[in-house]
Order: sequence, then C-alpha cells, then structure tokens
Amino acid sequence: MGTQIIGNLNFETYLEMEYQNSQHSELFNSFCDFKKARLSSPTLFSKWLELNARSAPSLEWFKDLVKTYVELASWQIEEIPRLLCIIEKHYKITLPDEEGMLTAEYWVNVLSANRRAKTRKR
Repeated sequence: MGTQIIGNLNFETYLEMEYQNSQHSELFNSFCDFKKARLSSPTLFSKWLELNARSAPSLEWFKDLVKTYVELASWQIEEIPRLLCIIEKHYKITLPDEEGMLTAEYWVNVLSANRRAKTRKR
C-alpha cells in the first residue's frame, strides 16, 4: 500500500493527524509531549513531505515549510535554497513562480517580515 498524497498539508496539521490517528495519544500525556518526542525522529519531515508529494502548494505553504525547517530543524537560512531544490526534485513538489525564492536573501526578508508581524500583534 502506497502513501496517500494529501498536498498542501502543513507540518502542524500533519503532526496533529499523526497524534490522533494512532496509539500515540495513549503513550504521551499531551500533544506537546508527542511533538517534542517526534521532533527527534530522522524520518519525521520525510513522512510529512511524502504526503505532499506530486503537488503544487501555495507560496504560503512554502513559507510555513521554511519556517518549520528553520525553527524546528535548525536549518540555516543560507541552506534554504538547496533544501527547496531537494524537495522539488525528490518529492516532485512544484515551487510557486516567485521571483527570488531560491535565494537566501529572499528568505531573510520573508522571515524578518514574519517576526515583525508577530511583534506588532503582541
């Protein structure tokens, strides 16, 4: 049986589905405990990306993906263009037609804008 392709599935939703659709809720006291434990799994991101394989997610999905890799997997912004190329080639996830998306400078600007927006909301 192959992996079911969902597409446009963000990481947080993927983790929630995994937590609810298995015996994980019995093994962990909370979703937060489950998430902390799962973040150490070497296959965590690949399983999530497999569910998005052969899709063409939105630019917002890619922004969430990059934020996830930077914040949770400790990727450096300079590595993001290479990451996106790997994801595009290996999982056949089509990148949106966004000028500069495959440059580190683009992601510095995007992530900085996200941080400023969060600061204003507080």
